[in-house]
Order: sequence, then C-alpha cells, then structure tokens
Amino acid sequence: MAINNASELKKKFGVSCYVIVYFNPQTPNLWVQMHNLDDITITTTGQLKAAGVRVRDIIAAEDAGRIFRVGHGLWVSADIYTDPELEDALACRLYGGVIGYLTAAARHDLCDAMPPHAYVIVPAEARRPSPGLPIRYIRTRNPDALTVGVDVSDFHGLPIRITSPARTVVDLYRIEPAGIRQHSAAALSRYIATGGSVDELAAVARVFGDWDRLRPEVEIVGETLKGGYMP
Repeated sequence: MAINNASELKKKFGVSCYVIVYFNPQTPNLWVQMHNLDDITITTTGQLKAAGVRVRDIIAAEDAGRIFRVGHGLWVSADIYTDPELEDALACRLYGGVIGYLTAAARHDLCDAMPPHAYVIVPAEARRPSPGLPIRYIRTRNPDALTVGVDVSDFHGLPIRITSPARTVVDLYRIEPAGIRQHSAAALSRYIATGGSVDELAAVARVFGDWDRLRPEVEIVGETLKGGYMP
C-alpha cells in the first residue's frame, strides 16, 4: 500500500498531513518516512497510526518540536500551537461546551474585559477541567444555553462554538450581573452602537426569560446614543 499525497491521505483517514508510506525490503512491516510530518495541522494518534506512523516516530517528532500534544491523543503543528484560536477550539472539543460570557465578549470586542481564564458553558454533568488549564465552567441544565445564539466556525477540522454577540450581551446581564455591571453595560452600548440587531437581542433574551429586565436598558442606551454618545 502506498499513500503519497496529502489529499489521498486526508480522504482515506481524515488526516491533514503528508507522509510517504512504502515497504522496506529489510523488514516485513510498513515503514514511514517522517520528514514531512511537520505538515500536520491537527490530527490524532489513532489517525497517525492508521496511516502507518509508528509511536516512536511520533515521539521523536514531538521531541524535535515539530508537533505538539495538546490533549489526550491530539497533536498539532507548531504553527497551530501558537494560534490564539487553538485555546477556544480545545475548550470546545475537550469539554463539549460553548465559549461564552466575558470570554465571548472579549472575542467580539464588546467590552474591555480581559478574563484570566476561558469561560465555557457546559452541560451540568460535564467532568471537571484538567488541573492547571485556564478554564472556568458555567454549568447549565438548560439545553437552550448550549444551542440558542451559538455560532459555529471551523478551526482546521475542530469546531469552535461561541455565543453570538447578541447572546453574549444577554448572558452578561443574566449571569452574575451585579459583579460585572460595567462590562455588561459597555457590551450593550457597543453592540447597539455598532449596528447590532435589537430584534435579535430581544428574541434571544425572550428564550431565557430576560427581555423584561433587558428592555429598559436597551431603551436607555438608545436614547443615549441619540444624544451623540459613542462607546
């Protein structure tokens, strides 16, 4: 068996890398030439093994700084390892949740918050995050919290799930509102000032039963913006 181009390998195994697999007459096993292993973007140990890559060659590539382990059995290239979006993609993959709250507000540039950890909305039964990871759970038993107003994008085959700007504003007002009042008010003002849809905001807020509380705030911001104030 020979697999000698990236598209063929990806089609067969779902692996985004380029390796040359050929039969070594000195040994009865498939042998893999590893000089292009650093073309990997994101892959798993299982996918590499399925492509004929030996564990010792994976370890050698890791020791050489050509690939990095970022989770149990998950490997990425050096370029992906330094990509700031990797943290969000891993949080979604490892914990099955949604990037939200102050982290989503920062990603959407809705306020100037700089949370020291990633806020991830997860099902109530989700296992604890691994010690040392900058992750903080927001647990929920409401299935709408994991689907309504959630945008999904692709990061090299890994989904990034993040609350939309409208959903993020709603969450800032409904989750621990007293503790982050300055950020929620700033996010609402910036959302409306930059053309965010009030109808979408109202629709999301109604799902969570928060529109009656949020509507007066929206009206105040609207009047303030009419006076020429820009957040």
